[in-house]
Amino acid sequence: MGSGDTVYTYRQAGPDVLQRARANTITLEVWRDGARVAPSSATVSLVRPAGTFVVQDAAASIVSSVATYTISAGDLPATEPTGQLYQLRWTVTIGGLARTVQRACTVAR
Repeated sequence: MGSGDTVYTYRQAGPDVLQRARANTITLEVWRDGARVAPSSATVSLVRPAGTFVVQDAAASIVSSVATYTISAGDLPATEPTGQLYQLRWTVTIGGLARTVQRACTVAR
């Protein structure tokens, strides 16, 4: 980040734990100077520990200024391995610039 870049923070209610064989709604809030900022667009990927994708660059919705996406039960079947080394990668566009946010997440039974 350069010295002239706008600083944003990204909030979540807690660690993302995704349950296999059910729909999981995930969100990303963007904040600046104590106010929520609505991205103009967002995509999300869910990456396995081995680096392969469960979901790749799926378009997220912006609902009440929050990036929101539902990972379907079909994308996370009961046969998906459980573990803590999965990663959520969000790409949000704010003010015409794409910013990537990476978060660890867990897939559970």
